[in-house]
Amino acid sequence: MRNVWVGLLIVLVVTVVTKAPAAQTSSTSKPGNVQAVTATTGGCDAAANTVRVASRRLVAGARFACASPGPDGLTMTVALQKRSASGAWTTVAAQKFGASGANTTRARTNAARTRSVSAACAKGVYRTTAVVTSVRQGRSHTTTAASSARTNPCG
Repeated sequence: MRNVWVGLLIVLVVTVVTKAPAAQTSSTSKPGNVQAVTATTGGCDAAANTVRVASRRLVAGARFACASPGPDGLTMTVALQKRSASGAWTTVAAQKFGASGANTTRARTNAARTRSVSAACAKGVYRTTAVVTSVRQGRSHTTTAASSARTNPCG
């Protein structure tokens, strides 16, 4: 019976030590009908801004933020997606960006940590997605965020 208790204790300790933190999300609205959806895990935050229009182009912006001193490496893929008639999201434009160390922390401005992709204006329902993967001390963390959908942003 003693061995059973020791075994259960070991399983409990292993479960607690290896369990990844649950993702947390929050949503904030800003002037100009811009909404950012932020997701956080044990690594860095990812925030996806609502699709906007600039110079007759759809613009999907996203940003990352990491705790100081920042990860050894970070990649963020920003995608502009359009909803099809079946309801599935398809990528219209996407690009992968990289950063590391202090350049990923909140010591840098939001503008310095924001990356965007764009495409020509067209009717439809659009959203921004961001996938941030950070590596710190050999451990990888991935965070995903998606903005709210915006219908016919070009008018």
